[in-house]
Amino acid sequence: MSSNTYQLSWSAKKYDWKGRMEASMADPTKRTFTQSLGRRLKPGKFNVGDIVYITCASKCIMKGVIKTPFSRRVELVADEFSKSPLQEREDRHLGKWYCEIEITNWFMGDNQVPMRGNQVTFCQPKNAFWN
Repeated sequence: MSSNTYQLSWSAKKYDWKGRMEASMADPTKRTFTQSLGRRLKPGKFNVGDIVYITCASKCIMKGVIKTPFSRRVELVADEFSKSPLQEREDRHLGKWYCEIEITNWFMGDNQVPMRGNQVTFCQPKNAFWN
């Protein structure tokens, strides 16, 4: 089965992407993180091996691969890099669907391709640079 490619959008106001990026570069154990599905998406759409380009602050900052399928958790997953208040995270992660993503590439400085963020956590933009 071939892999699909997605854009994963993080909000710079709600997520410390620089902290996540620096921690993952410095410590191999921080290269795999737990990601929520977000709203309005079906977890069965995503597969282990799918490629994810991570965008934040209107730039592509990292690339990763889905390592575990989306599954339901009993509790909200805490993320040390989240800036959102707990209530907002509870509302956003109501279904408690999460997967694990391993960061494989980091894009620095001029290598951060401009990409507008998306309201939907995961999407497949038609005019993305990887198409």
